[in-house]
Amino acid sequence: MIPRALLLLVVLLATPTVIFLVAYLQPAMGALATAAFVGALFATFSGKVGRVAADWRATLGCLAIGLALALIAGNGHFFYQTDDWTMRDAVLLDLVRNPWPVSYLWEGHAPLTLLRAPLGMYLGPALIGKALGPTAGDLALLAQNALIFGLLLRIFLDFGDNRRAGWIAVGFFVLFSGVDIIPWTLLRLQGASIAMMPHIELWTGRFQYSSHVTEMLWSPNHALPGWCFVAAYEAWRRGLAPATTLAVVFAACLLWSPLAAMGALPFLAFAGLKDLAGRKVSTRGLIAALIGAAAVVPVALYLTRDSGTVVQRWLFLDDGFFVSYLMFLAFEIGVFVALLLRDPPTREAVGWARAEIILILGLLALIPLYLIGDANDFAMRVSIPALALLALRSAAAFDRAWRRDRLANQRWVLVALALATITPLSEIGRNLMFARAPMSACNVVEAFKAGPATTVGVDGQAVLYVADAGAFETLSWLFRLPQGAPQKRVIPVCYAGRRFVYSDP
Repeated sequence: MIPRALLLLVVLLATPTVIFLVAYLQPAMGALATAAFVGALFATFSGKVGRVAADWRATLGCLAIGLALALIAGNGHFFYQTDDWTMRDAVLLDLVRNPWPVSYLWEGHAPLTLLRAPLGMYLGPALIGKALGPTAGDLALLAQNALIFGLLLRIFLDFGDNRRAGWIAVGFFVLFSGVDIIPWTLLRLQGASIAMMPHIELWTGRFQYSSHVTEMLWSPNHALPGWCFVAAYEAWRRGLAPATTLAVVFAACLLWSPLAAMGALPFLAFAGLKDLAGRKVSTRGLIAALIGAAAVVPVALYLTRDSGTVVQRWLFLDDGFFVSYLMFLAFEIGVFVALLLRDPPTREAVGWARAEIILILGLLALIPLYLIGDANDFAMRVSIPALALLALRSAAAFDRAWRRDRLANQRWVLVALALATITPLSEIGRNLMFARAPMSACNVVEAFKAGPATTVGVDGQAVLYVADAGAFETLSWLFRLPQGAPQKRVIPVCYAGRRFVYSDP
């Protein structure tokens, strides 16, 4: 039976898609797509949720960790926010203050542009903000992200072989990171400018596998859906849910982050193939999965309108790629691969279990070969599901080594794991030490012009958030078009006195 925490997690994940289908589609199409999506969810989970005695102490512990990390990330503006939050705040405020879809006048772009971005993290809090004001929307975002992360930890805790193993999984998941401090130190000694503090992960200058704390502090809109899919995948792996359930969860991820969904797709295919081979795919489940997929086709169309100018290329064609690539894999996942290789159950795994490990490591080896976006969001976001699964499998191997007294012979693993925690701890330390700043009233256009996005080129980054309104006119039978006047407000100073990690505009 599916854990109740997982059902609540899926409801939180899917709610923005329901809001989008109702608010962004023409009434008839929106009603049809909403009915299909909600029906697919109901058919998938109805009668499959288990009722077990709740361990409230463990639940409150996990929720407390989720709240603490969401607060430190800057949700609610109680603590410092990293650079990317200038855009996150602007998107949330624009959704609160304006009719949907939000439109802009942006000199140098199309005559009229629309806010076209993955809106999964924002729509629920924005509705609350529309009713109660921007501060309420900001606090709703804090509550949403804290609850999702806390529920994730609660699920991973329950999926451990025992309570100790579960807490080890929670610890590994929260503090998971590569051993960035070693290459950062080496590059720093050589005077490399890219090796900077207090953000040490982009030491290759080409790609980054973010720690889980980094994801929460910089990009929870990508990380949370990827991790929600992993939670559902873990339920499937334990025989608590069929692969068709993963298909519906995957559909709910799309509006949050198409890149994280891209990283989840190979594991969805893996689960589907295993269930097909075992004749575990029911007609009802298959129909629900197909209906759920059809219902989110408008989401896919929305996210891909006027997105053709996003920077994309093969990185392995660059000079000197393979040296940095091999160093990257060694320091980012090497210690975890070594831990798995020294784990007897992992070495002796056969069939699907071995194929899963190969899939995880194979994806992590292939992802750095390609680039999407000026900051290479492809590597940072598509890797989210695979890295999360690597953290959970490594936690299980660590627990088995502990139980068998093998850690005494693996002191180097303990040292490497300790060094790996420097990355997330440095991220937390920076957010605790840097001064917080209030939410800026600037809109998306102003945030691009005044914020740290200017260091990588405003025009290059703009396509990630806005689209030519004309790209939607041919689909006016499906999408609502702007009804209100475009935003014309101009705030000359958006971030006076605010400190940025990478720049100080």
